[in-house]
Amino acid sequence: MPQTFHHFNLFISSPDEAKAERKIIQRAVAQWNKWSGKSIGAQIDCFTGADVATGHYEEHPIETILQQFFEEKDIHFVVGIFKTQIGSATESHVSGTVMELETGIAKNAIVMPYFATNFRTDLNQLNGRQIDNIKQFRKQFEQTGITGTFDTPEVLKERLLDDLNYHTKKLLSGEKEEAVQPLSTIPEPDSIEGNFQPHADILKKLEDNFPNYWKRVFGLLNPNGFVAPNGMKIIPEDQKEKAKQLQVTIRKWEREITKYTKEFNEQIRDVFDQSAQTFKNELFAKYLWTVEGSLSKTWDRELDDYRQAFYAHDEGDIQNTVGRIVEAAEDYIHHPPTKVRQQKVAQPEDLELIRVCNSTTRIKVVIGYGIRSEILYKFNPQYFPMMTRRSIWGLFFLANEADELVRDDETDKGFRTKHNWEYDYARFTYYNNKIFDLLKHYCAQHKVKLNESIRFGYVNEFLIEIHKTHKAEIKDFTTPRLITLKK
Repeated sequence: MPQTFHHFNLFISSPDEAKAERKIIQRAVAQWNKWSGKSIGAQIDCFTGADVATGHYEEHPIETILQQFFEEKDIHFVVGIFKTQIGSATESHVSGTVMELETGIAKNAIVMPYFATNFRTDLNQLNGRQIDNIKQFRKQFEQTGITGTFDTPEVLKERLLDDLNYHTKKLLSGEKEEAVQPLSTIPEPDSIEGNFQPHADILKKLEDNFPNYWKRVFGLLNPNGFVAPNGMKIIPEDQKEKAKQLQVTIRKWEREITKYTKEFNEQIRDVFDQSAQTFKNELFAKYLWTVEGSLSKTWDRELDDYRQAFYAHDEGDIQNTVGRIVEAAEDYIHHPPTKVRQQKVAQPEDLELIRVCNSTTRIKVVIGYGIRSEILYKFNPQYFPMMTRRSIWGLFFLANEADELVRDDETDKGFRTKHNWEYDYARFTYYNNKIFDLLKHYCAQHKVKLNESIRFGYVNEFLIEIHKTHKAEIKDFTTPRLITLKK
């Protein structure tokens, strides 16, 4: 039997100042159709107020016209965009945009208004009454509907994609929609505001602890050696030998990183060159360490859960999700965020990694944070670090056992402390950049040059080495106990 094809209609509503954002919504829907829609046999068509104006209802009040249009087109979604204006008033509503959203509610459509939080306008030119009306409408709407915020075009696009994935799945499953928050307004684990320390504090801990771990991993002391009473710099003979070994170790890392990233790109990068079944079982399951390890025969409750989810999950969805990860990564690399391009990254948010880390690039259990990060890392280790168990533990100790990198887990035998596998990827990347800068500086003191194109490859190897030096402590942390060891 042919696959059932599902058709949805989406209405875009906004004041005239948000014309650019309307186009962003249209492009996002086109992307959704290409990836998510294709994988589930669905398509979304977009309509705007211009489509209503060109209809054949001229002799009726605008409110009646709108209601009839929504009924005829069977509108499933209404997307509203608000920046600094709520729009022009009508006879019955504070604005035409508000009227369109409330018509959507009356017709049982899923209404999703998004509010800008970063105005690129001279504050003296803002209309105070318009802003107040927006605030009042948002406050009222939050009680009965769903709202989202955005500060950049990229965030608007990704949050809409998240919401469309969430709501289309509910519609196709037959689950009744309720007036609750969508995914875009509920912080995902990627962006949860947990017990995070200030960035500056973590950066200082990394810098302070680095010399100690530099010595542990490479056996090297201060790169500048010792200064004798007469002012001469003295480098002990054993340090000279260790400096030579540093060169050998770094070049070995480079060969290994180059080999496995090349192999990955040759086998997986063109994800649609093979059947979905072949991709899932022969490539995805064998060329990703995180997946291969999870499918091993070693018994573990969580690994058993993963194996069951993996074998039960649709191979087409896995292939399409990896395709979305690769596409998002390519777009990020070819169009990097402004502050990344200008090398002015001052905080994790400047990396704008929501473009690659969102619900469209993840499958519950099957493609989690670690697996997604391995795909990104192997795709391009210059832009994306690998955030898995060993690297998170390595960062935990290098950051002086920062609590935000671990989590307590309750088992039937007591509590255990595990790596925080839901750690914010932007923060992880931000700190990995600092570690690379430190590695680069220390290596340069020994005339060892690092390759920027594999920057996070060096960091991954260094964090793994730190993980090795703490194996006994990690075992204590992860062994169930009645009292937590986490500080």
